[in-house]
Amino acid sequence: MQAANALEQPRFYLVLDAEHANLRAAMAWLRKKGETERELRLAAALHWFWRVRGPVGEGQMWLEHAIGLTSDRSPARVRALAALADLLSMEGKPEAGLAHGRQAVALARELGDIELQAESLHWLGNAASGSGNLAHASDWYQESAELSRGLGHTSFLIVTLTNLASIRLDADDVAAARAGLEESLALAREIGNPQRLSQGLLVLTQVETREGRFDEARQALRESLTLARELGLANFLAWGLGLAAPLTTASGRPDRTVRLLAASVAQEELLGIVQDLLEAPIREQNLRAARAAIGSERFDAAYGEGGAMTLDEAVTYALDSLA
Repeated sequence: MQAANALEQPRFYLVLDAEHANLRAAMAWLRKKGETERELRLAAALHWFWRVRGPVGEGQMWLEHAIGLTSDRSPARVRALAALADLLSMEGKPEAGLAHGRQAVALARELGDIELQAESLHWLGNAASGSGNLAHASDWYQESAELSRGLGHTSFLIVTLTNLASIRLDADDVAAARAGLEESLALAREIGNPQRLSQGLLVLTQVETREGRFDEARQALRESLTLARELGLANFLAWGLGLAAPLTTASGRPDRTVRLLAASVAQEELLGIVQDLLEAPIREQNLRAARAAIGSERFDAAYGEGGAMTLDEAVTYALDSLA
């Protein structure tokens, strides 16, 4: 899992973002020269960059092209298929994601590579979660977690445990979600992994909000947003803006709720992310409640203001709202 570990270094995503044009040029050069294996390996290695900084659709395009060039049954193909499964799910195409994810897992099992199985099962779980199939997602995440634990791949274990906690929350098993988060957050702090910690804190924010522990939710979200901003984790920042919105509703500030939801929507659109089947109705419910609370004229004005914010402006606004 060398690529994943490299991309977890502080501010590495920001460095890659600054080199985005050069990365595109490298991919295009490999395509032109017919360097099929190298194109496949580079596309798979950039998976984490595309899911964090976007645009997700660009990653999908490069991966589909690279996968289509060869039928070679190699570890690089497993990683590319699994990456494509994840990005398709993020784009709101979970069924296509499931198809590619299943191919990745099958090939990883055929190769007998336990590390590849752990990785591909995780991304297949993501696709299942995006489609609303929580039972399959739970099974695949649990198998991935067991394999990662056995391999001693703590970083990948943490993100799988966090995602497993998230779907347990979706299934209304709040106690199990909290228990899983306690382990993943403790591991993230133990190994000093701020990216994994930021993600876990976002799910903890959801747990605390669900239980009406709004002060604890604000504290978790402030820490998560601060870490994500420092690391350039644009996908977590967009997600966190949406989580800040109901906390402003709880404190009686519906105009801020609307601005934060609009900012979250705008940033997800820039990244090419589509909310999954379980999260989208919650957002719509929050928006309807805010419109009813402040009226259409104020709602439209606040929504326009939030949508026009830059990511940094929106994060500053969210942190101020959470103070």
